[in-house]
Amino acid sequence: MIYFSNYFALFFAAGAVIGFLLGYLWRGVARPPAAATADAPCATPVADQPRPDAALAALPGMNDALAGRLAAAGASDLEALRHIGRSHEQVAALADALRLEDFTVRRWVALAGLQSLEGVDVDLANALLRVGMRSTGDLATANADRVQNKLAALNDAESLLAHVPTRAQVVDLIERAAAID
Repeated sequence: MIYFSNYFALFFAAGAVIGFLLGYLWRGVARPPAAATADAPCATPVADQPRPDAALAALPGMNDALAGRLAAAGASDLEALRHIGRSHEQVAALADALRLEDFTVRRWVALAGLQSLEGVDVDLANALLRVGMRSTGDLATANADRVQNKLAALNDAESLLAHVPTRAQVVDLIERAAAID
């Protein structure tokens, strides 16, 4: 019985040493590469990486990683995102590539379309979307009084906008949307 316990201790110690060495070596292999310095440039030059524009990065629910993946997928600005939104298949493919629900990408496409109107920023586009204006086509056929009243009610409830557009501003938005569609 004494021999068995000595061998067991020997095997246990050898296993622990081998495990420690393998773990040490594995950490060295799996360690992320060092940050690029002036002496060691990164693998992909920064100039070659697509950069999202500020309006794309400002969309609700967007973060730097998603904006970068959108830019890499060919939607580096709102116009490109709006162009992708013309096809349900392209929206579904983009949502799959980003690992998001189609709804999120469709919402971004709708916001990009509304922001194509001069004077519409991300906050106003989001408010318009919240009151039922999913596209410039919806806005082009909308009643100015209803849109202005809905925007005022939404802003009273949630304070989304710095100021609610006046009826004249809403009429101007509707006219510009009609000119696009």
